[in-house]
Amino acid sequence: MTRDAHRLQTRSIDTPRGPLGCLDAHPPQDVPTRGHAVIAGGFLLGKELWVPTMLRLSRHGYRICAYDHLGLPDSPGPDDPDAYTLRALAEDMLAVARGLDDGNPVHLMGSCFGGFVARTAVLHDPDAARSLTLISSGTTLEESASPDLADYVASTISSEGRQGLLDCVIGLLGQSPEGPPTLGRAFEVLKRNLFGSQLHHLTGFSRAVASARFPTAPLRELDLAKLVVYGTDDGIFTPETQESMGRRIGASPVAVDGASHSPLLERPSTSTTVLKDFLDRETAQSVAAHESATT
Repeated sequence: MTRDAHRLQTRSIDTPRGPLGCLDAHPPQDVPTRGHAVIAGGFLLGKELWVPTMLRLSRHGYRICAYDHLGLPDSPGPDDPDAYTLRALAEDMLAVARGLDDGNPVHLMGSCFGGFVARTAVLHDPDAARSLTLISSGTTLEESASPDLADYVASTISSEGRQGLLDCVIGLLGQSPEGPPTLGRAFEVLKRNLFGSQLHHLTGFSRAVASARFPTAPLRELDLAKLVVYGTDDGIFTPETQESMGRRIGASPVAVDGASHSPLLERPSTSTTVLKDFLDRETAQSVAAHESATT
């Protein structure tokens, strides 16, 4: 990846609610830009984890912007629980999207709980999106491996502090709190975000996704390309649930063999190819539709 590192920019994006830290991967100078995408990460898993995927996609002509939610260390947020509702977080994503390509629609992607944010953003402003991609993101928290996450986060922080919450998250990701984590770079990002986040981001984000409901019909009726990607061994949202969700909203469900809840980290080459093929198909269809409309 080092040969691409010069095309990865760290910057801050001004939004109505404050600056958001982001990473911005541009295509090489000799590669025409084919599209723009905004990525929303999940609970505590920040923008840095997307770098390999961002650089791979940018080589093929896609400008990719991954940002940190308000309240994470690089996106300082207010110490106010009402600042972290799903609607407010979706507005942040839309603010990033509107500034990426002169207000033109962009591809919206969300991983895990970031998928809850992305689908909320699309429903609130469908014209802002060229496509919707949900990665390891189920329907509701009630159908996940941790339906009581919001209460658990609040009670754990109250009784055991942030270290107790870190042990909980490591356990959810299939690690052993008693032994050294095998998450590699993901663990360092997760730990930094947990200990550096606003307290109300931790409790507010989890509470927001806990109250989220899955609007199947409105999503299905949206006239845009949709993709659902998940690992065959996902232990947070079952593969069966995600496949069913994809079909119900008119998406193309794709399973990544041998991956659990983080296919982009566990199977980066395969997962990135899935994303690239989807973006390429949408681009080809958009070009064909434009040519048909102008002839």
